[in-house]
Amino acid sequence: MSSIKVSFIVPVYNVEQFLPKCMDSILRQTVHEIEVICIHDCSPDNSLSVLKSFASEDSRVKVIDFKKNKGPGTARNAGLDAVSGEFVRMVDADDFIPEESTEKLLEAAIKYESNYVRGGFRNIDTFGVKGAKSWDHPTEFIVNTSVKQDKRLWRFDQHWAFLYRRKVLAASGARYDESMRNGQDAAFLVDLLPHLEKVTFIPETVYFYRQNPSSTMHRTRTKDFYLNVLKLYEHTYENMGSINVPEAADYVFYLALCYYLPNSILSTLPDNLDYTDAMDVLGYLEKILAETNGKKLCFDRGYAWQKKQQMPWQSKYITLMLCEGFLDDVYHDLQLITQGRDKEKHLSDTVHNYEAKLVNLYASTSWKATAPIRRLAGMLGKRTGR
Repeated sequence: MSSIKVSFIVPVYNVEQFLPKCMDSILRQTVHEIEVICIHDCSPDNSLSVLKSFASEDSRVKVIDFKKNKGPGTARNAGLDAVSGEFVRMVDADDFIPEESTEKLLEAAIKYESNYVRGGFRNIDTFGVKGAKSWDHPTEFIVNTSVKQDKRLWRFDQHWAFLYRRKVLAASGARYDESMRNGQDAAFLVDLLPHLEKVTFIPETVYFYRQNPSSTMHRTRTKDFYLNVLKLYEHTYENMGSINVPEAADYVFYLALCYYLPNSILSTLPDNLDYTDAMDVLGYLEKILAETNGKKLCFDRGYAWQKKQQMPWQSKYITLMLCEGFLDDVYHDLQLITQGRDKEKHLSDTVHNYEAKLVNLYASTSWKATAPIRRLAGMLGKRTGR
């Protein structure tokens, strides 16, 4: 058995300002039997010099130096190939971790023979201000649950909150998607989804996530950024079926429509993309909504979780309009929404009226009877550039 208890994987790119604090927080862990695999992804700043300095002072630091930029997915996979510890932690180089966090995670993994242990996290800004503990985290231990038992494991945006048992992780075959410049961390957890058994939650905060404006997630968003996010949700929806839990896929996509899509996709689209690229993104979202039965998520009140998490009116409106094929209208309405609250209030009133009409319309006999005619009209409209 390896004498190294925990291997840390740290991809490094353009984080010279934050890297020393990150490395210090890892090397000061109360668990000393660790290795720190740092993958320098051809960063244009002085990050490599910082890494070499740490490596010269502490033999537990190992540096993999890419001679050309390959992206975070490739960097993290290189780390996975290099680790030798019994367990693995992921740390982003602009974040940091509490000194006792690894000890807390490791204690739970050993005591309960868990394959994975997940802790809480807190958001911080560039000044180090800590926010409240994020997401619905337990206040006490939850021992050896599974993806079939706990909805907390149906979220895929905190891969660094886990301690992974290396042999179990390797056996799962989960890897980071090297073609994705954003979202590959969430895609990794999606691929790991069918293997999330014997998962223990601990109540302690184990990670501080920095809201870094210069990070990949906060740079100017391109068409590829938006398409990557949508492909991730499509992949998530498809993969949720593998765990054979009724409504799991619908629940995940409903959360996307409640939170991430309106805040990170729809609200930023007009400012970042021109008309042609925006229409491509909206067209892809239209396709996903058809696959996931978006209208059902808007109108079917049979889901228990809909009572706790109300879908924003913007998401309802966009979902309904896209499902009807009105991509051009959606693009122009998004421009109005981003211009000010008065326009937003006007659209809000409009969608409530629109929604009420559609509820009655979809239930009517005439709507069902005329479905073939509408489909034909929609096809003709698209051909003529409606």
